[in-house]
Amino acid sequence: MPTVQLAIYDISGGLARSLSLQFVGTQIDLIPHTGVIIDGVEHFFGGGLQRQRHATFASSHGIRPIEVKEMGVTSKPSVEIDQWLRANDHRFTMSTYNLLSHNCNNFSHAFLTECLGLEGVPAYILNIPSQFLQSPMGAMVAPMLQNMYQPFSVPVSQPSVNVPPPPSSTINGLDFTSLISTFQQQQPPLAPVAPPPAPVAPPPAAPPPAAPATGNPYREQFETLEQMGFVDQWGAPPVESALLQSRGDLAGAIDILGEYEKDFTDAAK
Repeated sequence: MPTVQLAIYDISGGLARSLSLQFVGTQIDLIPHTGVIIDGVEHFFGGGLQRQRHATFASSHGIRPIEVKEMGVTSKPSVEIDQWLRANDHRFTMSTYNLLSHNCNNFSHAFLTECLGLEGVPAYILNIPSQFLQSPMGAMVAPMLQNMYQPFSVPVSQPSVNVPPPPSSTINGLDFTSLISTFQQQQPPLAPVAPPPAPVAPPPAAPPPAAPATGNPYREQFETLEQMGFVDQWGAPPVESALLQSRGDLAGAIDILGEYEKDFTDAAK
């Protein structure tokens, strides 16, 4: 008689166990997906009732089961199994799929108990949605999760066809691009930020008053230096802070000082 197994997957890749308490407010060990394996062929509810060889399903979707639970054997012939699947396919369609209330785990439970006459999916898996909804954040994020989640799907008529791997924004069926977009749409609009004021140009500095004609070129140069802040009234250099403030005029001042020193030296001779 065919052996029956239950493949249990964690589509969060371990994130639920490590982050659920922090972000949801309650400890959830996994986000489960299950499929029923009969003689190596896995039956599951994705975009309708699906089946694919177990090894192909795992490799094509990039996910490995965290447990393959032995459920027993079945005396049900394959013809009767197919009849049950066809008779119940209206219960498990893309339009009836609901991440929290009518998902792959609900199908696996019905398939095991109603069709194969075996023990159903473990209660800890079936109770995870209600555990999540009763958490502080569960009711708030449930609509967002329902919108972003894409169930596993392969063509029923081609059970062994490899499914292309999901796009780079999707990991184990979770579309994180959709998550970000949905999250941004639910945020309140930010208040417009006023542009920074345009810098105001300082008024042009008034030209220094013309020195009275004294007939003494050295005195005129000294007064010019004093007005520019490079010497004080005693001809001493300014303090360092004042010199740094006048750095833009330093080159010109050096030239003037050089000429002043040269003329003073010549006059002393």
